[in-house]
Amino acid sequence: MRTYRFLLAVAAAALLVLPLSGCAQAGFFPFGTPTPVPTPTAVPTPSPSPTPVPVVAVFGADDSPSFAEGVSDAAENDDLSLSFVTGGVGALAEYEPAGAAAAVVFLTGSADELPNVDFPLYVYAADGQTVSEEVPHLTYDDAGAAAAALELAIAYPPHETPVRMIGLFCDEDGDAYALWKAAVKKGRVYAKAVYFESDASADASAGSWLAGELNAYYPGMLDAVYAETGDLAVSAASVLLSKNRDDIEVFAASTGGGADRMLSAVLPAAVGANLYDAGGLCYRRARALLFGLAAESSVLPPERLTFSSQP
Repeated sequence: MRTYRFLLAVAAAALLVLPLSGCAQAGFFPFGTPTPVPTPTAVPTPSPSPTPVPVVAVFGADDSPSFAEGVSDAAENDDLSLSFVTGGVGALAEYEPAGAAAAVVFLTGSADELPNVDFPLYVYAADGQTVSEEVPHLTYDDAGAAAAALELAIAYPPHETPVRMIGLFCDEDGDAYALWKAAVKKGRVYAKAVYFESDASADASAGSWLAGELNAYYPGMLDAVYAETGDLAVSAASVLLSKNRDDIEVFAASTGGGADRMLSAVLPAAVGANLYDAGGLCYRRARALLFGLAAESSVLPPERLTFSSQP
């Protein structure tokens, strides 16, 4: 009897243990299964937008490689951005910099064409234009250039007075032709032929005209060509080179049109603006304006640029 009661007690204890162990295995929560705690998502910190590098933009220097080179060399070791923008003052009017900016303007037209912009300008008046005092500028003054170039042509060895020359001029009203006539009258120049760009027909360029004239002069009959502008000088030098005429030299009363970069035994001298120096000067002054400093206006006088066979 005792054994039977003992077995009943053991069986009852086993029934109590089984539900408890099942709850322990499955997890016993008297108030229901809890909601899992969500893991917080990290919110990315936005990266700040980089501040644009201040820029010096150059307008109008498309046809002046010497000026552009002067600007580039002046900016070479600088911490600014340099941008050459094609299209001249028209592009300047539409230019919208992303940040701080200043501009160098190579001006060939009227100063009245300069647009109103909200960043500082430094202007190079390449043709001596009158620029408002409110706009800082460098103005080329060609006074004395024509006389200096003609003097170089007359004194160039082994020329002897009167020097036998062909003259290339814009028109009859300029200083260059007045000086030429005076030198002819004094017996310092023997004028073989004269070309006026203003009188030439559309198909009679200075180069084609000179090529035809040279057919009448064999080597030894001419000494030099005197050109009022750089463009006329480059045309003349190109013709002489194409005809292998190394007995004649060209002298230019301007450094424009690439005459300063064509200096050689054929084009030994050009008197005019030192465009390379002008570019560097304009860049440095525009840079000063960019940082709120003053930039003075000044005049650029003509300079004698001569060819040297020495390296």
